Amino acid sequence: MPPGELPRRPGRRAKVGGRFWRLWYATAASNLGDGLTLVAMPLLAASFTRDPLTIAGIGVFTPLAKIAVSLAGGVLVDRGDRRRVMIAADLARLVAMTGFAVLVASDDVSFPIVYLVVFLLGIGEFLFDTAAVAVVRDVVPPRRLTTANGWLYAVEDGAQDLVAPPLGAVLFSAAIWLPFVVDATSFVLSAILILSLRGRFRAERVGPRTTIRGELRDGFRFTFGVPFFRSAAVIWVTLGFTLGATLATLVLFAKRTLDAGNFGYAAIITAGAVGIVLGNLFTARLERTLRPAGVLVSAIVASGLALVATGAAPVLAVAAVAQAVWGGLALHSRTPRW
Repeated sequence: MPPGELPRRPGRRAKVGGRFWRLWYATAASNLGDGLTLVAMPLLAASFTRDPLTIAGIGVFTPLAKIAVSLAGGVLVDRGDRRRVMIAADLARLVAMTGFAVLVASDDVSFPIVYLVVFLLGIGEFLFDTAAVAVVRDVVPPRRLTTANGWLYAVEDGAQDLVAPPLGAVLFSAAIWLPFVVDATSFVLSAILILSLRGRFRAERVGPRTTIRGELRDGFRFTFGVPFFRSAAVIWVTLGFTLGATLATLVLFAKRTLDAGNFGYAAIITAGAVGIVLGNLFTARLERTLRPAGVLVSAIVASGLALVATGAAPVLAVAAVAQAVWGGLALHSRTPRW
């Protein structure tokens, strides 16, 4: 028992504590900013061009960034101070988004800059979220880890996928630079909250000392040396790129084909997020009925059909329903339990 801490009453549940709630609010702020950019970037692109390939690039560079940094980022989080990693990720995104907001406000932005900013934000998001999950173990009693992780994942999805799309559409309609300014502000708030955390946030190293190069080499060998993980990597990379491009170009479908405007696009994106939340309620039951492999294959096929239905929808309401169905199915296709 730590010095000065009173013994707990028998049967009393351990609290997650104030440090966890600072981490929770910081994660909410950071992911809200990411979600604003997720919506505002395609809206900005659609105001300059109708070329679907150009807009699809926005959806491609986010998964590309996460793939590029996945192994190195994991090693960094495992070996370094997770608190410093999160603060560095917030400050780097703050600089990138502040500069981008200035360019947007001065009407001096180009697509190479858009792609670069999206790429940098993707790297920052990956590092922040990966470190945040690791920090939970340092700020929460072991008996409350499952609950705390659930709350953290819930606020990540809720802030980025449910709250951000309609808010981003409102801000973009008010001024095209406004969502990017709010995004930059969210990183300031997140960094301040993480800076207020006290404690040790570096993993305890056990076993023989290893080098960063050695860990990276072992990671590559493990990923590409085991047939299952090699096949899974190919599947998820392919799905990430194609899905990212598809969701980015939904802005053209909503604005040009359905004539639904900025809020119509936000409604379709939000409907997909609602589907993901509702899909969580049926995941366990479905996987008790079908084998995990059956759930995965069925979800991939059915979610593809739901995307086709979204693109074939004659009106916004039908597109939103189809996207909600996709969200519920996509949950199973991206998070299999083996």
